[in-house]
Amino acid sequence: MAKAKTDLGSPTIKEIAQKAGISYSTVSRALNDKRGVRADLRGAIKRIASDLGYLPNSSAKALVQRRIGVLGLIIPRTGEFAFQSPYYSQMLLGISEIANQNGYKLTLSINEKESYASLYFRRLVDGVIVIGNRLDDGNIAELETKAVPAVVVPGFLENSRIDIPSVNSENVRCVYRAVSYLLDLGHRRIAFILGTSNSKYSVDC
Repeated sequence: MAKAKTDLGSPTIKEIAQKAGISYSTVSRALNDKRGVRADLRGAIKRIASDLGYLPNSSAKALVQRRIGVLGLIIPRTGEFAFQSPYYSQMLLGISEIANQNGYKLTLSINEKESYASLYFRRLVDGVIVIGNRLDDGNIAELETKAVPAVVVPGFLENSRIDIPSVNSENVRCVYRAVSYLLDLGHRRIAFILGTSNSKYSVDC
């Protein structure tokens, strides 16, 4: 078995080609799962690459595939608020699981003040997910106008001028169930603690 390269640099495709005794282009096609390489040869090339400790150049791969493999996860809240709330922790667990299943990594931005769209146009992410958005968040309107692949949670009101994909919970139905449960117990003086007026959750309820 070939020994892994011991210096700080990662082996190159040309080094793999020399080790395998084949052309640089054949190694490139094999490592990028392109057609034109026999299955047994592809497997041999990948084994040599693994033995040498080859790591693909993520920037070059992104240029070829037009895919970075990273999603930007934005929580427009302070870190103290975001990490102390079970709402966000559960959301992060679910998003992370689905992202991993589809070959994506996540980059997390807390209390972001700059343009959300800039993450996409700087080629740092393939798309943006905003959790806990506010109805008056101008950065989200920019995502729509600049056609950035994005999803927001919980989204906007039905009559909103902003039309962007969103994931919503059954806010009204959940409140109805909670109040009905308390009424069935005989309670009549029920307090309701509402959030800020620029939250979809608050307006829905």
